[in-house]
Amino acid sequence: LSLSLSLSLSLSPPFPRALVLEFHSLLARFAECHPRGHLVLLIDGADCVQTHNKQRASDWIPETVPHRVTLVLSVMEDSPLHRALAARRGVVTVRLGPLDPLDRSEIVRRRLAVFGKRLEESPFNNQ
Repeated sequence: LSLSLSLSLSLSPPFPRALVLEFHSLLARFAECHPRGHLVLLIDGADCVQTHNKQRASDWIPETVPHRVTLVLSVMEDSPLHRALAARRGVVTVRLGPLDPLDRSEIVRRRLAVFGKRLEESPFNNQ
């Protein structure tokens, strides 16, 4: 949320230091306030996060993550962020291949169903 606000408000690049520190502080506070809990934060397309002037940004990703906090970041293989994260100690990399066509179709069908729509799959209607 804070990152989204920063981007939409065109705050100074890459991200205002105070905003980055607040994000890191929130992660630490969760670990302190929830001694039996575990926070898993999923960020899809982390290598696509950009500043207001379209520069890639990764300074918001903490060097170390508090105990009981797990960051799961999806990035494109061999992107600069992927290479930087792979060089860090303690980072676990899991390579995921593309979804097969049947799985992709099922995801699209379910998403369209939420809006009362459906996927036309006849061979004569190439969408």
